[in-house]
Amino acid sequence: MRKRRWLLPGCLAFWLLVTPLAAFVIVRIGTSGGKGSLSEAVRLRPAVEAMASPEETFLDSDKQIHGILFPNGEWVVGVAKDSYNLFANCNGGGTVVLKDRRGRVRCIFGEVLGRGNLMEASGAKSLDEFDAAMANHFTEQQWP
Repeated sequence: MRKRRWLLPGCLAFWLLVTPLAAFVIVRIGTSGGKGSLSEAVRLRPAVEAMASPEETFLDSDKQIHGILFPNGEWVVGVAKDSYNLFANCNGGGTVVLKDRRGRVRCIFGEVLGRGNLMEASGAKSLDEFDAAMANHFTEQQWP
């Protein structure tokens, strides 16, 4: 009878210790830095190609497409999928699709810290500076 008295508190203590640890492991594995997906880039490409200027990004109802207008009149628009969202490895985290004033539509892969932050984080003053900043941190991919 004495052993049964400790069974419920023992199970409760075990559950209180193991559940948070298991949840942490699942979330950590589920958010472990996506590095890009070509299939996700192909899916995002039409929406980015349709943009003719950064001003059109304001019409994007999902607020996924962001744009930068540089002081010299050049611009770039694009979608950057966060590498650290839930299950980033499964939903294209780390995928970036860009279109610039020169008409280039590019796909680059790398570590993206937050949706849309890529565009503002470069600190570039021109499209060439932006391209150089992206080349330092991302790998350009060939379209299929």
